[in-house]
Amino acid sequence: MYRSPARPPFVEGRPCTTCGTRLVLTARESDVLDLIALGKTNDQIADAHKASLHAARTWVDNILDALHATGRVQAVDTACRVGLLNPPATLRSSDEEPKVPELELEAFRLKAVGRSKKRIAQELSLSPHTVKSRLHRLYKRLGADGAAHAALILHGLKLLPSSHPCHTSETTGAAR
Repeated sequence: MYRSPARPPFVEGRPCTTCGTRLVLTARESDVLDLIALGKTNDQIADAHKASLHAARTWVDNILDALHATGRVQAVDTACRVGLLNPPATLRSSDEEPKVPELELEAFRLKAVGRSKKRIAQELSLSPHTVKSRLHRLYKRLGADGAAHAALILHGLKLLPSSHPCHTSETTGAAR
């Protein structure tokens, strides 16, 4: 069973200086959040905890609800912003930081706050195919195992905002 090093029964994020909100997860939810951030699937989460797929789905849904997230990417973004996840400063074996084009980063910033590819395309005046291509190029450039892992890496590189989610005026429109 996957276990992070010595965690207390509950893990608390930093309180927001504006709204005072402090998000709290159980130790198991925190472990599952770590796996989500590494791009693991529900099957892999279930295997890591020697649990059923139904249990893994329930844990993931509970985390998304607790973080007020519409999907895994937004959950990882929110968790990094409130201190429930602390991405390493470097996640790559090479010393060289990846060069991230602003066009790819702009599309991902919208994805991180819960926008769908279709809505990102509308907001950036692009086709959905172009948005998908930009996001996949970004994941490959970062060596990420999917969008949630890319969010963790980009937070580690300090390329995504670190302000508490209540400070953003974005509304979400993506489905889980």
